[in-house]
Amino acid sequence: MKPKIKKSQNIKPELMQFIDKMGLFYESLAIPRIGGRIAGLMLVIDKPISASEIAAILQVSKSSVSSNIRMLLLSGVAEIVRLTGERKDYYIFSDDFLIKSLEVKMNNLHKLGEITEDGISILNQSRLSARKLEEMKEWIQLEKKHNEQFLNEWMNTHKRQA
Repeated sequence: MKPKIKKSQNIKPELMQFIDKMGLFYESLAIPRIGGRIAGLMLVIDKPISASEIAAILQVSKSSVSSNIRMLLLSGVAEIVRLTGERKDYYIFSDDFLIKSLEVKMNNLHKLGEITEDGISILNQSRLSARKLEEMKEWIQLEKKHNEQFLNEWMNTHKRQA
């Protein structure tokens, strides 16, 4: 049984198009389309929203919402909020999702860098695969450096605006 949608939760067709475009964009990044649609919905809803409300609005299963919400929580896109007197979880689009997303990416780069170094230490340096790993290591180091610079610049700019 789908929960009833309150009038305030009716979504304009233009916003549904935006939500669907977010789904397609996420899908182009090898992320499930429903995850992108959920992120898009949370961006345009001005209040915390439950999994059952998400499922009803997007007309998808609660299990699909649940698995994709977990992914959005892990990536820093979504946050859980607790409403006083409510037993179920509600979700919002994270205010600092840009920072959290970059931090998750930087943490993953660090882990990949460690794995790459392990591979390099195992392989003979003259082998083609070792050279590929060395190149990958250099790429990771450069990307980490640029991400750190970008994050610092963003934080400095954002602090001035606050």
